Amino acid sequence: MQTTLFKVAGMTCGSCVARVTNALRLVHGVGNVNVSLAGAAATVEFDHQLTTLEQLQAAVRHAGYGIDAVQTATQKPKGGCCCH
Repeated sequence: MQTTLFKVAGMTCGSCVARVTNALRLVHGVGNVNVSLAGAAATVEFDHQLTTLEQLQAAVRHAGYGIDAVQTATQKPKGGCCCH
């Protein structure tokens, strides 16, 4: 899984947050989504083998908002020794 922080432009209320959240959740391969109105940001956990950053950005743009990737991190699979 990969986690990416996006800056989202154009959100003004809770309904905007819900629209962005729903748009991201509809993308195949998306896990957790956390959208912040105050931070004008969205944190998205997704399977990079099933979707791309471009697909996530397109979904948010299609919902009517601006979006830019800020930071991306890859999560290591859980289990096993932490020394590797």
